This record gives sequence, C-alpha cells and structure tokens, in this order.
Amino acid sequence: MTSWLEEEAANFGLDQIPQHGNRYQRAGEFIDVVTHLWDSWEDGALLFDKQRGLFADADKVHRLNHHGDFFKVRGPLNVPRPPQGHPVLVQAGSSDAGKQLAASRADMHFVFIKSIEQGKAYREEMNQRLKALGRSPETFKIIAGVLPVVVNSEAEKAERQQLNAQLMSDRMAIDLLSAYLKLDLSPYPYDKPLPPLPDEANFDGIRTVLQLIRDYDPALSILELGRLLLQSSDSWLVIGSAQEVADTLADIYLSGAADGFNLMFPLLPGDF
Repeated sequence: MTSWLEEEAANFGLDQIPQHGNRYQRAGEFIDVVTHLWDSWEDGALLFDKQRGLFADADKVHRLNHHGDFFKVRGPLNVPRPPQGHPVLVQAGSSDAGKQLAASRADMHFVFIKSIEQGKAYREEMNQRLKALGRSPETFKIIAGVLPVVVNSEAEKAERQQLNAQLMSDRMAIDLLSAYLKLDLSPYPYDKPLPPLPDEANFDGIRTVLQLIRDYDPALSILELGRLLLQSSDSWLVIGSAQEVADTLADIYLSGAADGFNLMFPLLPGDF
C-alpha cells in the first residue's frame, strides 16, 4: 500500500501509514509476492482428469515459502494463474521512490504533466531509469492524466469556466490543500500565501503533489492555490472544441510525451 491517508491505513489493519520510503519498500515486496503467486502455477498445470481424479499436476504447482521484511506467505495461489500469466501492472506516483518502483516493476506508469516539454523530459528520465535496470523503454508505457472539456464556442468556454468556479466552495479548496500538505490551514489567513512548506525528505504525503504546489507562483494566496487544485487537481485541463481537444491529445501522443491518457472529468455526466 503506497497510499498516503491515515483513513486508508486503517482499512488495512494499520494504526498509521508507514513512512514514505517504507511504503515503497513494502509495495515492492508485495508485488514480488503477488507475481510469484501467479507463477506458482505453471502453464499446463491444470489437468481436469476425471478418470484419475486429478484437477492439476502437483509437480507444476509450487509453494513460495516467502519470508520477507513485510510479508510471510507460504503459497501456492489458491486459484490457477490468469490466462495472460500476469495482469498489467500500473503504478501511480512520481516521487523518486515512486518512479523507481515504476521503472523496476510496472508495465504502465500514470503521471501528471502540464506540457509536451514536461512530458518528454519525464519520459527521458524514466528511460534512463529503465536502462539502468536492464529494461527496454519500449516495454514501458506512460499514461498522462488529462481533464478534457469540450465546448462549442469561446462564449461557452467562458460560461463553463464560470460554472466550474461557482461549483467550488472555499471550504473544499482549503480542505483539499490541507489534505495534500498534511497541514491544517484553517488557522491561516486565506488571502495570504502559504506558510513554509514541509521538508520533502520528512514528508509522508504525496511528494508529487508537494512538488507541484512548490512549482506554483509563491505569491498565490492559500485560497487561490486551493481553488486551482480543486479545479484540475494536478491533471492537464484540455478545454476547447472537440477538434481542439482531439488535436491536443494527438499532439501529446505523437510528440512522445505520453502513450495514452487517463481521462478525468471535472463534471459528470456531461463531460463524459
């Protein structure tokens, strides 16, 4: 579990979330355990031999006997492996530990970018990580989060942006920013800039979002920053005509900045 909220930890039998580095060590070991469980059944292990009363070939089903820092699992898996062997592994999170986990184990990596240049630079960094681990970059797909909003005119675009602003409450904006920073901002004046941000090395929240917040104009007030994050989180807002949205997505793909998209809609069901 690489989640960052105490409420999520409580659902997994933990009193608090593990420290940031330990979360990714635990996730790496978890992935190792799961992949070895899938592999505990060899291809051809299933017999369905009614005459001999054999469901599977015992020589092709194996125990793990895994004893690690976080898990102890005997195995084998209690169901046969899926037809494709391993399901696709998708990782989200762009802290240094998150990127390293993605490079070492993931098939697809979900990222937040705001420009083609940023996406291409991110891909180059991941390519270097993959090569250092002996992986081919061609086997690794980057999926960018985007917020596509289709409008039919400049007037409709202005109306839509006004609607988005009306749907956001100040309380929601402050609560979201507080949650991201793991810092209660309610005592601070909302029309002033943020107080000093946590040090990344000791931050147990989403370090990707912490860096995103650092990258915004430091003169923004707490409320302005909260509303920005509430409107688009850290995803790329692509707003325009159907042709403009399609052209933007095509440009991102053809440039090599991303291999595909996770479509995240600000307003449902209309945007969908």
